[in-house]
Amino acid sequence: METSTAKFCSYTDKAFHYRPTAHNGAAVARQSVLPMSAALFSQTAPAPVKPKPVLLVVDDEEGPRQSLKVVFKNDYEVLLANSGECALDIVRDRAVDVVVCDIMMTGMSGTELLRKLKEIRPTAEVIMLTAYETIETARHSIRYGACDYMNKPFDIPAIRAAVGRALEKHRTSVGVQTTYEKLQFLQQELRDEQVQSEMTRTKGEI
Repeated sequence: METSTAKFCSYTDKAFHYRPTAHNGAAVARQSVLPMSAALFSQTAPAPVKPKPVLLVVDDEEGPRQSLKVVFKNDYEVLLANSGECALDIVRDRAVDVVVCDIMMTGMSGTELLRKLKEIRPTAEVIMLTAYETIETARHSIRYGACDYMNKPFDIPAIRAAVGRALEKHRTSVGVQTTYEKLQFLQQELRDEQVQSEMTRTKGEI
């Protein structure tokens, strides 16, 4: 006689549990008392994980990049770029919420990167860092849309606060842009309905 083994329903391991037992020399299956519908919903689905905001750190020096990664890695998805060109490649491919960017870098400067980055990601908020503060660099940073301007070496509580403010500003900008796009869509729908109504009225008159 072939020996049976316990098996589970493929929908859920609590729905049907078959346990072979001997009864008059024949194997019988015992269904659990837990109804199928109750079994399917007895396991609460895990809540979706909220994605972390994305922080891009741009600096041609390894030390500041890694320091900022350590500071923010628990609260942000931290992306690192060692040049302006690398940073532009990242923002073309990824939606970035906040950028911390050094001004004095080899190759493309931080202010030039700021200008180009804002063309690609207008709602990304950029914090400029520099060890060589001048009126000219501050003026360019403000002109091209930086939300903050800080000196190196940075103070950790101060940079945390600056990034937090930048993130809130970014979220506000995204909310305004989304509302504007919805308004534009509704206005277009209204215009389309008015045109359709006018065409219907004109056909009726003809």
